[in-house]
Amino acid sequence: MLVLKSLLASRGLSDGYTGGLTGYAIVLMAAAVLQHHEASLGRERSLGVGAALACFLETYSRDPRHAHAPHRHAVHAVTLDAGARLQPTVVCRSDPLLGGAPLLVQDPLDVENNVGASAFNFPSVQRLLREALERLDTASCCAAGEADARADGGTSGADAIALAEALSLDRHEPQEGAMSDCPRG
Repeated sequence: MLVLKSLLASRGLSDGYTGGLTGYAIVLMAAAVLQHHEASLGRERSLGVGAALACFLETYSRDPRHAHAPHRHAVHAVTLDAGARLQPTVVCRSDPLLGGAPLLVQDPLDVENNVGASAFNFPSVQRLLREALERLDTASCCAAGEADARADGGTSGADAIALAEALSLDRHEPQEGAMSDCPRG
């Protein structure tokens, strides 16, 4: 979550009022990816941190018109299935829950609430997610051996740090007065 939030914040897309994704929307979108993969892989084979991040980026960076739907009015959605599980999917732009927004994220606490309604800048979010996925694909942490580990769900918290570095999230100077873990010389 922190990696995603930092990635979005690096481009000013981590707040609903700027047209980006709210923290709650990111949590629901990530939960949908995890629940979808848990259902397809089974509980005994969960995704590691790196694989979960890669799946999130792959799921939401794709153009939904080509990935899942034959019609040109498809948009990304996170909806509740019959078992009350969040699922990444696509819906037609005319879906009444969408209300003209470029993203539908159904709130499990209030199914009439579209948490993604404020994401009017979602195309920029998708572009950023595509760029991040491309950087991950070319980063050394996604070399053949580690790709095998990722496919087995074998990534760790340390891999999340390597992923963040691959996404260039730590390449900014701390702001004046900001706390830092770095020793001062």
